[in-house]
Amino acid sequence: MAPAMAMHRAVQVRDVKKGSTATLTERLQLAMVATPRAQRGEVVVHMLCRPVHPADLLSLAGTYPPWQPPCLPATLGLEGMGVVYELGEGVKEEYGLKEGQRVFPYIPRPDLEGQGSWQEFVVAPAQDVFPIPDSVSDHTAAQFYVNPWSTLAMLRELNPQKGDYIIQSAAASTLGRMIIQVAHHLGFKTINLVRRNKQKSELRALGADEVINYTEENVVQRVKKITHDKMAHGGLDCIGGNFTKTVMSSVRKGGLVMVYASLGGQSLQPGLANLMFRDVRLHGFWLSNWLDRLSPEQLREFSSAVMKLLASGVIHTRTADVFPLAQVEQAILRSQEVGGAGKVLLVN
Repeated sequence: MAPAMAMHRAVQVRDVKKGSTATLTERLQLAMVATPRAQRGEVVVHMLCRPVHPADLLSLAGTYPPWQPPCLPATLGLEGMGVVYELGEGVKEEYGLKEGQRVFPYIPRPDLEGQGSWQEFVVAPAQDVFPIPDSVSDHTAAQFYVNPWSTLAMLRELNPQKGDYIIQSAAASTLGRMIIQVAHHLGFKTINLVRRNKQKSELRALGADEVINYTEENVVQRVKKITHDKMAHGGLDCIGGNFTKTVMSSVRKGGLVMVYASLGGQSLQPGLANLMFRDVRLHGFWLSNWLDRLSPEQLREFSSAVMKLLASGVIHTRTADVFPLAQVEQAILRSQEVGGAGKVLLVN
């Protein structure tokens, strides 16, 4: 008799119809699926911890364009950490990985393959499996990819010099706080836009140079005063709509504004004067596209730089709550409550 196939638990999406009356949690199911085996050059990772991201919930709602799995049901989850469970042929000799080692697997396109981190086991190419230093906790390592990588990538694109100001919207978000931390470490200055005054002291404690409540103050006039009319070197925006115009109006002539989300809707209003007369450039940022332009050597250098920022404490993550994988419905509801207070994590 052939041995029984190994199985594991996976959180699966069974419905992403935009017009569906089903709630987000009703679109999910906890199912048993076949555990992958490591082929040559591959690593099977036993996942221990993974975050709930806004993009995961947008995918579940059917409103995240990159989420295009080949069929349903499919498994969500952009990132997470675990331990090496099985090594394919040649991996130990070429990459020095070993069973039981804590690692972060860069899962190949979970938005297209439908095999994300919200399950107990995943398989990844060995060159995309990154060892986790002892100084980095499981909770931090589970958030190694999406926000920290986006932070460093966007700062490299803006390329400010020491002493330059950059401006960002939604500065109290998880990614916004990481921008402040890394910019402060590298010697850039930040102008941070928030909605609530209580967030000002929180962000200054992280190293924010200037914090503006955009619901009460004239952002452009404040930036002029802060920079002595030089304006910000560049900007980051995740709100969109007419707010993109505010950010673009706050950067220097010929500056660059990167849009990495659009919380205010699907449209952007840059302002004709900014584009034509001030030559301000507007560029969209999506991490997967940015990484596609890197060679394997560049990817290794980049991932190592991010891990050093985490290991040294320059970037520190926040955990809002923790739920077992089987309580994914409660985790989703909780993640909708916490906002910028940190990430909700799913653990085994």
